[in-house]
Amino acid sequence: MIERAAVPGGRAGHIELDGYRFDTGPSTLGDPEALTAAFTAVGEEMSNWVDLVKLTPAYRAHFADGSTLDVDEDPDRMAAAIREFCGTRDADGYLRFTAAGSPADRANQFFADRRTRRLFGRSLFAGLAPSLYHPRGGLYAVPGAMADVAAKHGVTMRYDTTVTGVESRGDRVTAVLTADGERLAADAFVLPVREAPQPPPSCVVMHLGARARFTHAAHHSVYFGHAWERSFTEIVDRGELMTDPSLLVTNPTSTDNTVAPPGRDTYYVLAPVPNLKTAPVNWTTAMGRRYAGELMAALEARGYLDLGINLEVSHVVTPADWNRDGLPAGSPFCGPAPTGHANAYAAGGWTVRAAVVSGHTAARSVLGGHL
Repeated sequence: MIERAAVPGGRAGHIELDGYRFDTGPSTLGDPEALTAAFTAVGEEMSNWVDLVKLTPAYRAHFADGSTLDVDEDPDRMAAAIREFCGTRDADGYLRFTAAGSPADRANQFFADRRTRRLFGRSLFAGLAPSLYHPRGGLYAVPGAMADVAAKHGVTMRYDTTVTGVESRGDRVTAVLTADGERLAADAFVLPVREAPQPPPSCVVMHLGARARFTHAAHHSVYFGHAWERSFTEIVDRGELMTDPSLLVTNPTSTDNTVAPPGRDTYYVLAPVPNLKTAPVNWTTAMGRRYAGELMAALEARGYLDLGINLEVSHVVTPADWNRDGLPAGSPFCGPAPTGHANAYAAGGWTVRAAVVSGHTAARSVLGGHL
């Protein structure tokens, strides 16, 4: 396995700043079935390598009118919560919605209340699901454990190695070339190929370490602005920043105190923004800090009072940073694309599930379906 970074994980990396540990990729982990299968494939029990904590609620939705609704994986409990929240019509609609397995873009056919339409309709936040887990130590614990298992079973791990090109003959890849001038040949290849003729939106992420804890926040909290529908037009169609930001805020230390110094808390704040193809925004360092200031003001308005004056660590990631990491149009949400070669298979993704499932598909292809 060849990895450009000094540690495993790819997009699911991490950074440590002054005793705070932050996941730099996805912050959510859904149903661990696919992840469990990856460990089982080599005869390992995932529980021996990763300590998963089930989140209750999976996440909390905060609406612009001040109301909140906790998301529960059990359909009957969720329907009861919706009935209390906004009435029987939407509770019954939720049961029909889930029973039919309807796509999010049909939510308006099942829900009458604007808030439930927003909650169960199309989303700007990848990876949210009715059932979510947290790996103790952070999401990075997952690729770290997988790398340890791979090494145990004979996989050679090459870190700090950058692939600069692919050598091919006809429809087959013959080798990859590295920045150090190496030519690494093989019979089959799994590549993080990404192309995006119509790339998805991007995001700005703030990693915050603070002396402040807020009891109104769940492990994952989604904050819907007044102008949720307009946000799609602004970001996707017009290439503009949200005038009324909707945010995903993850507070890992509400579940796991190993990721921050004693008495401190970590916050992962994700704000959807246009990708670099759609928007003419010049994400300089100064621009990133200015926008981070706007997001901090939005957080204060949503109940994170005095968060700013209690900050000890702040690290901001913008589409320009994603672009420097080789992600098309500066969007971390671009998934794998066909490689165009008979013996090369694409894998990867922003969510843990997408990465694991695409990796499993690639492995089956390499092994001729014997997995």
